[in-house]
Amino acid sequence: MGIADSDRMCLYGFSNGGGAATMIVTRTARFKCAVSASGAATDLTSYFFMLGDPETYVKETGGRTPWGDPETYIKLSPIYHLDKVSTPMLLAAGDEETVGALISMEMYTGLRYLGRDVTFLRYPDQGHGFTGAALKDYWERVNAFFDKYLHPDDPLNQLGSSKNASPN
Repeated sequence: MGIADSDRMCLYGFSNGGGAATMIVTRTARFKCAVSASGAATDLTSYFFMLGDPETYVKETGGRTPWGDPETYIKLSPIYHLDKVSTPMLLAAGDEETVGALISMEMYTGLRYLGRDVTFLRYPDQGHGFTGAALKDYWERVNAFFDKYLHPDDPLNQLGSSKNASPN
């Protein structure tokens, strides 16, 4: 339809959107890269037992518990499908954000184990969303990541440089 360049599509999500991005890359290899910042709900079992109100997750899964219907939790948790991921990923979380940091670490560890192209950015003293120098660094890295995968023919990307870098 000419709306998007199908050779240069990527995913970006923050919080619930980050969780959606991690699920989508387990279902398709259509995207050139994906960013998940403070991604939520990548492992409903961890959420149930360690990170949230168990009643919430039982309601969200139609009354199912991890021991009563583990298949539901497996089906809805991207970490159980990481072997299907081929999309390069950039994950990010703040250390003061228990949920995002732990969930991103699960994703990162699993993808690294599988030999996938993955980077994990952990920002000290940051919560659900970044501020100050961390925010500046985050966006610089996200933009460099996009440039690397969405503009692969750019000679500066082959050198690992950003477009704003000085020539010296």
